[in-house]
Amino acid sequence: MTTVFTSPLVRLAVLYLRSRLLGTALAVVGVSAFVGWYLLDQSRDVGVTRLLLTLGSVGAATAVGISARSPFGETERITSFRLWSLRLGHMAGLLVVAALALGLANRVETEPWTDWVLIRNLAGYAGFALLTARLAGASISWLLPTIYAMAAFVTLGGVEVADFSDRQRHWGWPMMPGDDRFSAWLAGGMLGLGLFLIVAGGGRDRVEENS
Repeated sequence: MTTVFTSPLVRLAVLYLRSRLLGTALAVVGVSAFVGWYLLDQSRDVGVTRLLLTLGSVGAATAVGISARSPFGETERITSFRLWSLRLGHMAGLLVVAALALGLANRVETEPWTDWVLIRNLAGYAGFALLTARLAGASISWLLPTIYAMAAFVTLGGVEVADFSDRQRHWGWPMMPGDDRFSAWLAGGMLGLGLFLIVAGGGRDRVEENS
């Protein structure tokens, strides 16, 4: 048993997860889900509920993006160990925990249109966060999902979904009911793209210096 826990692979995995601030990310996910659950439980207004469902996944998605950091920069890219497997396991595990937590929070709502909204939005926002982490840096991965979620609500929050134009339905997917298939595919596609980029190359935490 001691040999298992002191093997190089296990130690590498532990160090990898610690360097990715996994504990902090899980804490943020837990707090975000609890706050979302509490506020949704207290909400008696449809407009407030739409706001909470639109923004409620941003915190967990941000935690996923920040946890995609690559603090060792070039050292990770030249290592002989295949880090893609660690990255995939790390991201997949964190996303599953976030989805379960937000799924429990979402169950407070009993209206059919609210089903799966927090989980779908988590997928899309996490995709945005991972894309930003890869291209611009994990430290600002919160920016794109936050701006997108707020823009969607500010622009469409006062409009009934039935009155959305086709263009509004497409870009305003965080506001759509949970059973909207196009929104689900769009969010899932964004998550898949973000995961692919992070698993393949990791996050970009440091600006590379010109030689």
